[in-house]
Amino acid sequence: MTFASRRLVGWVTDWRIFSPVLKGATSDVTVNNGTERAKYRRIGNVVAVSYYLEFGSTTTVPVGAWRISGPAGLRMHSDYDAGQAMGSVQCAESGGSIFHGAIRFVNAAGDEEMDFFVDAGQVTDILPFTWGTADRFSAVWEYETDFT
Repeated sequence: MTFASRRLVGWVTDWRIFSPVLKGATSDVTVNNGTERAKYRRIGNVVAVSYYLEFGSTTTVPVGAWRISGPAGLRMHSDYDAGQAMGSVQCAESGGSIFHGAIRFVNAAGDEEMDFFVDAGQVTDILPFTWGTADRFSAVWEYETDFT
């Protein structure tokens, strides 16, 4: 089988939009007039994910430690361990401060989610800063899936 023929059966996909849940310990984000983009693509059994959120004036901030879900139906391979680093995160305050960190796998109660850490600690509604209008949050990660 050639690479070209595998591409025809879905080994390499175009970027696809998905609807993740970005949530805090006690509430989820409500985007309202903000901007949210989430997409993923498969290359064989590897899934690459990109997420971006710019807060609008009526975007509600998730309260507590943040987590995000991945694309539905593309579960992580069973070799991954909770706490394993999967990618990177950036928190950009509209005033100019930018914080970089890691995104890691969380497997709480069987849910496959990611959480986020920067030098200041785990990303929350008040860390690394108090989120407001025009602040930007972005994350990229990839993982191997059991899906074939």
